[in-house]
Amino acid sequence: MGGALVRRRKSNAFEKTVRNVSYLLLAVTLILSPIVFVIQGLVDKKEGWKNALLFALSVAVGLTPEMLPVVVNANLARGAIALGKKNVLVKRLDGVQNLGGITTFCTDKTGTLTVDEVTVSRSVDIDNQTWTRPMGLAVINASLQTGARSLIDQAIVGANGTLCNEIVTTKYAKLFEVPFDSSRRMLSVIASDLKTTMVVTKGAVEEVLSRCAYYLDSSAGNDLFDTSCAQRLTSLMRELAQQTARDLNSEGLRLVAVAIRPMSSAAWTDDGIDPRYLERDLVFVGFVAFLDPPKEDARPSIAQLRKLGVEVKILTGDAPEIARKVACHVGLLTVREAANPECMLTGEALTVLSGELASSDLLKVVQRATVLAKLSPFQKKQVIELLQSTGRGVGMMGDGVNDALALQAADVGISVDTGTEVAKAASDIILLEKDLAAVYQGVLLGRRSMVNTIKYFKMTLSSNVSPSFSAVKCICGCRYSLPTDYRQSQIHLSAPFYLSLSV
Repeated sequence: MGGALVRRRKSNAFEKTVRNVSYLLLAVTLILSPIVFVIQGLVDKKEGWKNALLFALSVAVGLTPEMLPVVVNANLARGAIALGKKNVLVKRLDGVQNLGGITTFCTDKTGTLTVDEVTVSRSVDIDNQTWTRPMGLAVINASLQTGARSLIDQAIVGANGTLCNEIVTTKYAKLFEVPFDSSRRMLSVIASDLKTTMVVTKGAVEEVLSRCAYYLDSSAGNDLFDTSCAQRLTSLMRELAQQTARDLNSEGLRLVAVAIRPMSSAAWTDDGIDPRYLERDLVFVGFVAFLDPPKEDARPSIAQLRKLGVEVKILTGDAPEIARKVACHVGLLTVREAANPECMLTGEALTVLSGELASSDLLKVVQRATVLAKLSPFQKKQVIELLQSTGRGVGMMGDGVNDALALQAADVGISVDTGTEVAKAASDIILLEKDLAAVYQGVLLGRRSMVNTIKYFKMTLSSNVSPSFSAVKCICGCRYSLPTDYRQSQIHLSAPFYLSLSV
């Protein structure tokens, strides 16, 4: 991710549009000037070709929109000032016009569609029975890990003593750590209480379960490091764990799976710890469930964006059931639409389809999906680039490290002031308040800026191009003055340019 973020950014929609308009003006100049030069030289032989060249150059200069940079920057600056009054910070001026030009708006779920106040809801075993042991082990893992704590880690440490007996982490010493990454989707620490050394792992449900060979239930007691009652995790019990996870997700709860494993001396070598022994044959303990309720103001804001013709999609790394629940709550999906499998696309399915389908067919699948869940950071970027391949403007809103690649790839990246530094650095616009209504206002202001720029193009081309055509007409008619009714000629000749720019 670090290597991808330091690369040069691709041209966004605004830059491409300005380039295309410049090419249009250049093409008109290159076509019209030689024609004027040849006709003037053939018709007016008395003045000679030198005079014809000067006349053709004057036509080329007349076609140049001299005030274009000033007008464009003035419109963008005016839009940035207006957005600033609405607690929206514009880092890049072209982000104003890009925001007005989006037709697809992708957003992360956590912190944008939800209130971003993660709290621990419950701690349960494999059979959804209340048990404080998963929470206690999660506290050890979250307290001993290094680096910045995520919202989930903060919620775990903050709830210590509320849902379980208070864990005094000074009793446990950390010997080793395997940090979290987006591919493994888990974090492990090796902790010791001077009697027992244990691997304590927490992470995404599917990833942790795939590394478990045994399990414990609530009948095993509350001794955190006791695995004497561990039983073999059969396919039936594995399905029970997955069903418990689905039931909790359907309530809108985010889950962290917790597992442990005693450390044997075989894991120790002269060079330290052999990673092959760390996250394998784990003993599954249970789940810690978190509540992050959806924002009440998200539904009207999404409805307003849709009225403007902006399609809204959710791009998240969370479980599909949670994303579907939030999508229904904020009005992105109806109950009937949520039951349609085409409205949901997971990261695993996207990986499979990317290898089987052509880009055009994969694009159709992505366009039909409203919720894309369990996506990796690179898959979020892939989705953004697929949507951009249609020529549409795509906006992305997120606040986490895993959103940075998508924020940079989008035509306009939007973050919030409480987001991670990486996300804010990759964004074009930063919201000082976590409110989707600011995005709606930004789209309106961006479109107003776009319309003002188009007005300037219309006026410039009507005043610059029309006299050139009139000059050609005069030369062809062997006349050396403009038509008597200059205003009528100007309006008539500029009409095709009005139409082409409007389209």
